[in-house]
Amino acid sequence: MPSEAFAVPLTPPAFPLTHGIVRGIPERGRRARLHVPIAELDALLGGGLPCGAITEIAGARSSGRTALTHALLASVLAAGECAAWIDLPNAFDPEHARMAGVALEHVLWVNPADALGALRATECVVGAGGFRLVVVDLDDASRPPTRLPTSTWVRVTRAAVRHDAAVVVLSTTHLAGTFAAIALDVSLRRRVFVGVDGPACLFAGMTSAFHLQKNKLGPTGSAPVDLFVSTAA
Repeated sequence: MPSEAFAVPLTPPAFPLTHGIVRGIPERGRRARLHVPIAELDALLGGGLPCGAITEIAGARSSGRTALTHALLASVLAAGECAAWIDLPNAFDPEHARMAGVALEHVLWVNPADALGALRATECVVGAGGFRLVVVDLDDASRPPTRLPTSTWVRVTRAAVRHDAAVVVLSTTHLAGTFAAIALDVSLRRRVFVGVDGPACLFAGMTSAFHLQKNKLGPTGSAPVDLFVSTAA
């Protein structure tokens, strides 16, 4: 007998929903946020930087990324929390930070020897608990041939989730890749000087623009935010 062909309708399998996962990031109820003391940027981020996640702030030197981080650090410490600064390029200026309102007595300052040591120090500090904000300045790490192992980023991310800490990575380019929940780009718009018509011209501040390039916890896209940073003591 000749064989007959039967058309069998194919339906996609019904996969069970996995609760507690948001775009690859474990979600434990409502995630805490660190409010940024700049209203426009805080709104752009959906209410601040997420705890239990990595945020990247990338931009050239003197673009405003450090000024923004100082403002965030001062806000966190004023709320009674502790913070740490992992300083690969040895660029942290305590006096400048104090002028920005940072209570240095509540900041752990670590100066690692290389990029891998910076990530390992970050893992240890975050894993110890008690630090709501951990800043990781990897400015020098963007220069080749530095290679940051994926396994270390995995451990840092897990430690941040476990201890509900906000890890902020500073660099000239994005280094955390898929492990970053938030990716911000900062660029210098203009420098502001006073006394340009007099015998001495003084630097008063600068205006920077922040663009939200990635947001795993909310709407994607980018939008400019102007930030004026005064250098007055």
